[in-house]
Amino acid sequence: EHALVTVKESKIGFLSYAWGLNGREDVSTHDLFIIPFGHIGEDIDLSSMEAHITAMRERGAEYIVLLVHWGFEYEYYPEPHFMQLARRMVAMGADVIVGQGPHVVQPAEICWVNYPDQVPGVGTCSIQTADGRARRAAVFYSLGNFTADLKSRPEFETGIVAKVSLSAGEVTGMGWTPTSVRYEPVRVLPTD
Repeated sequence: EHALVTVKESKIGFLSYAWGLNGREDVSTHDLFIIPFGHIGEDIDLSSMEAHITAMRERGAEYIVLLVHWGFEYEYYPEPHFMQLARRMVAMGADVIVGQGPHVVQPAEICWVNYPDQVPGVGTCSIQTADGRARRAAVFYSLGNFTADLKSRPEFETGIVAKVSLSAGEVTGMGWTPTSVRYEPVRVLPTD
């Protein structure tokens, strides 16, 4: 469900979306927000997400964090389709996008919004929006597996805990702590 949380005197709106629930959409008593992210070649309708972002800003959110279940399983780099969707979401007002679903860690990037001199490259994107407000946003395409107990290849038993610094209405820094699943008993620990 969507939530507005106060962290160190800043109001942060958390909005959560899933590609689907493997045909089990009727098992939850919570409001579910389904967007078919993976329909490659189709124009994905993000209007409900945009409306939620606007409503969360009206409730006083200074920052918007999108939690998205998307991506193709076991792919180590996001399909360009998802990168394009991320840019659309940032243009709609997302400050941080946190993805999961591929079961492996994928790259993260900083998006420079309305910085005309910023050239996109590895780990950065550059977009222009109609409002012209300069800011930076962070995109974590996939955090990998945090608690999935797959007992298989090591890369499927690892993940990251994302870290983001926010100030003056934008992302000012990002990083992560690698984690791995350990067994007997099952637990998640920082990777040494």
